[in-house]
Amino acid sequence: MTFQKLLERYEAGMIVSSEFVPEALSKLSLRNVQAFMRLVPADALRELAAFIEGFDPKSPSLVIGNVSVPSAAQLELARRWLRAKSRPDKKRQSVTKS
Repeated sequence: MTFQKLLERYEAGMIVSSEFVPEALSKLSLRNVQAFMRLVPADALRELAAFIEGFDPKSPSLVIGNVSVPSAAQLELARRWLRAKSRPDKKRQSVTKS
């Protein structure tokens, strides 16, 4: 299933965030990280951050039921994006310091 179809199912209430997040992350790649992460709804983004935080990098990728679990590399891509997003904007800082 494509990320777009997965997102449509989530937004329609056909799946919950605990199903959406790992499956969506398993579709993440270096080519699509910016567009992908910007499309993730805010509530799922919070779940995504919690999922990443609780992930054990020593465990291999798994499949739980029909839900794919992302690789450590995919989680690291998402983690880096979340960190970059949470950094204060330098332009905004310089404006507020004036």
